[in-house]
Amino acid sequence: VHSPYVDRFSERMVNMLGYIFLLILWLPLLIPMLIVGLIIHCINKKKRREQMAVNNSSQMNGEGMNVSEIPLPQQSAAQAVYQAGGDIPIKPSKPKKHREPLSSSTVMLLIGTALVVLSGIAFGAANWLNTSPLGRVAIIMTASVVSFLISLLFGKGVKLKGTSIAFYIVGSLMIPVAMTVAGYYDLFGRWFSVFGGGRYILFALGFAMTAAASAAGARIYKSKPFIYSGLTATSITTLFAAFQAGFINGTVKMDIVCTLLIIIQTILTAAIFLFRLHEKTPIAHPVKIIGTITAIIYAIISINYVFVKVDRADLAVYFILLAMIAQLILYGVRFNKKWMMGI
Repeated sequence: VHSPYVDRFSERMVNMLGYIFLLILWLPLLIPMLIVGLIIHCINKKKRREQMAVNNSSQMNGEGMNVSEIPLPQQSAAQAVYQAGGDIPIKPSKPKKHREPLSSSTVMLLIGTALVVLSGIAFGAANWLNTSPLGRVAIIMTASVVSFLISLLFGKGVKLKGTSIAFYIVGSLMIPVAMTVAGYYDLFGRWFSVFGGGRYILFALGFAMTAAASAAGARIYKSKPFIYSGLTATSITTLFAAFQAGFINGTVKMDIVCTLLIIIQTILTAAIFLFRLHEKTPIAHPVKIIGTITAIIYAIISINYVFVKVDRADLAVYFILLAMIAQLILYGVRFNKKWMMGI
């Protein structure tokens, strides 16, 4: 029996095979080039540091500088050293952070890790077609676990924070990818699949996992990009949850979706600009930025629905217009913006 689902499955399988083929072609070239570039960068950096040390030593010896004229970095600002024959105080210079160059064992560890990752990708790509759907999900989850282990190795053992963060991000992204692939092959059931009635919950849970991994990464690495990515993933999770609420009888009811979005937008805007709840959190600035962008996007989606349905307006159109007008009047009075009240 000819089915559109079979055609769609075949088409996506062809696209996936094409991506995997391109990945196999490019990775053997890119990874060695990156490794060689990293080694050259480390060698040049070490040479520059040695050259700077030689130059500084020769300058001090050649000019015959008096030791008493050199500001000591251990002195405080109140104990500034005065120039010889003058009254201008010289503030002590802060000691620069010195980073040890990569040792040969660390470079070899990087090369070995790159080769292990490359061999794992080649093994997964070579056996992808002969693997069951459950085995394919297992391959992706195994890649995620290996990425987390490598991240732990470079973070705790070698003390390479940037490399550790990179592998942590790869491992985090593999989790929602594995979940989406499992939903594509109906491993969670027909309803909870990419083509089922719970498709938007599936996508929402995938982004929720990304948000959770980003929150954990922000706690581990104390890095702001993880905070921004986590808040963004939370915003997308909420959007998919609204679409799932409006998905009825196999159709997305945009009147329900846009009504929910304008309600969320109103609450979010009031929490940030009226009650300033974000200031009570340790991540006030990221919350304000991502929250404002989220509110604007939700408002644009709702207003677009109003323009589409302007000739056959329903209750959702009137509710959205009422919410937008009420916000303009409220914030116009609250912040003394007369242009907001000129409607």
